Amino acid sequence: MIFEANREEFIRAIKPAVEVASKSALKGFKYENLLTIEADQDRFVLSAFNGLISFVAPISGNNFNIDYDCKEEGTVTVYADDLMTFMLSLPKSYNKVKISLDSNQLKIESAAKQTTKKKSNSVRTMPILSETVRPPNPGKVFDQDVQINREIFVKGMDSVIFAPAYEEKFYSYMCMLFEARGDIDDQIIRFSAGTGGRFAIKDIKGKHIVENNQKARIIFPKDSLSIISKLLSEASSPSISIKYVSAKQKDDIAEHIMIEFDNMVLCVFGLEHFTKYPDLAKIISHQYSNRVYSNLEDWKPIVKTIEGTRHRWNENIHNTEVVLEDSEEIFKITPKTSHASPTFIDMVDTDNCILKGDKIWFRCNSDYIREMVVQGGGSGRIQFNFESQSLIDEIKDEKQKQKQMKPVLIKFPENVDEAKDVVDNFYMFFSISTK
Repeated sequence: MIFEANREEFIRAIKPAVEVASKSALKGFKYENLLTIEADQDRFVLSAFNGLISFVAPISGNNFNIDYDCKEEGTVTVYADDLMTFMLSLPKSYNKVKISLDSNQLKIESAAKQTTKKKSNSVRTMPILSETVRPPNPGKVFDQDVQINREIFVKGMDSVIFAPAYEEKFYSYMCMLFEARGDIDDQIIRFSAGTGGRFAIKDIKGKHIVENNQKARIIFPKDSLSIISKLLSEASSPSISIKYVSAKQKDDIAEHIMIEFDNMVLCVFGLEHFTKYPDLAKIISHQYSNRVYSNLEDWKPIVKTIEGTRHRWNENIHNTEVVLEDSEEIFKITPKTSHASPTFIDMVDTDNCILKGDKIWFRCNSDYIREMVVQGGGSGRIQFNFESQSLIDEIKDEKQKQKQMKPVLIKFPENVDEAKDVVDNFYMFFSISTK
């Protein structure tokens, strides 16, 4: 195998494959950190598979300014991170590199003619491996297929990427739900993720977001989200294709999600544990007894207060109590620890607030308050929707009490993106605590 390619474009071309091969690999997986390069006359193909995500990329002048010139066809497998490290270590004066096999070593050198200057003769070699990366067969018949604006998809995913469950006992929530629906001139896509106790939802509405106007409901495993976000953020194609393929045993096709961008194909496997997701729309549409407004930036000191009490409070659950003092039109926020540290925050837009009862309050995990501030954009008017725990505590029947224990719903400011002609809304809701 001998071929020449533009050094900078080669680095850019292998970067997604190296990311897949070396990141989030299943422990002990046979293709971990391996990258196979198959060179033929018109292109070379990169293959990587970490046990959860596969990546196959035909690289040619059609998708990169690669200046590719194959002298001799062949296939080789190397350690992915070593290849990237060695490519980055070459002198920048190497505009074009020559990559070849030499005595069971992969050799990387300048494609220019050798000179008497030693700096111009820097060479990198690395051992080749006997394995050939063979990703699972991709599907050819698709149960769902959406063509979607790449930047909008990444924006939605990144809004909830913090939110999936992180404890193995809540494995069914270690994922993100993507949905698309509506007509071509009135579409909505939704990204949802949560722990079971706290959820985040991003809605994006507009025209022609999904270019082929297809509906979708696809669950992505948590371990795939950061790689997908990173690769799509750095891609160049304006739109991407997302396809869902159900398992077809007779064709040796595993259930997977296929994402096509920049003439490359990324497939996500390991979907068998994520067969359903709760209906979150009913929480957003629920008519709560209490609706109160506040400025999100006023809640920033609460984060410091929570951190200041947490380090001396070693209980598994660190709770914060939020009390509405209607006569003063303020919130009283108090972490429930041995430290007495209440913070008072003004209600805003009080004419549009709805309050029911004399004692209006709720208690929740302090992390939910922190995430509300950190993930909510940092400023703007937010809307609290909740049922007061004072009324719930008065209910004697446990089944009825459980029905009334609705989560606290936070609606964040609507954001209008005139450049893309879309409107997005962000929501968080979380369970109350009885401890």
